[in-house]
Amino acid sequence: MELEMSQDGLDLPPEYCHYRDEGCDLADSCLNCPFPRCIYDQSGGKQRWLKRLRDREIVRLANTEGKGVKELAMAQMVSNEQSLVQTGIHSRRTAMDELGIKDAEYEFNRWLEERETILRMNKELDARLTRGGVRERAMQSQAGGVEE
Repeated sequence: MELEMSQDGLDLPPEYCHYRDEGCDLADSCLNCPFPRCIYDQSGGKQRWLKRLRDREIVRLANTEGKGVKELAMAQMVSNEQSLVQTGIHSRRTAMDELGIKDAEYEFNRWLEERETILRMNKELDARLTRGGVRERAMQSQAGGVEE
């Protein structure tokens, strides 16, 4: 076999090259991928796969949990609005309007109260774990290696 020289060096055929199998966001490596054909090699592959996954979840919710069309549609709308708020396309107030929430200010205040309650509960739990000694010892051992 005769090898040709390119500007960058040898122009090796693929079977003589070593490729790193780094996988993707769906599998650790291509050899361990659950898909028979790489979804990134197909036009719109990942998006199509995600839609099928969503559709299967909708059917599961309808069949096993008895969710009705209105409940499923509302769940999808909430999901869509959540994505739009997280990406900065919609404000929370716009999302609430789209979802038909009458008093957006009231709902936002309820959300703030729930958030404050959760943060307070987390702080109390953290304090209890620290008093128990387990977490305190772990923090001391970490701090022991750090000099101020």
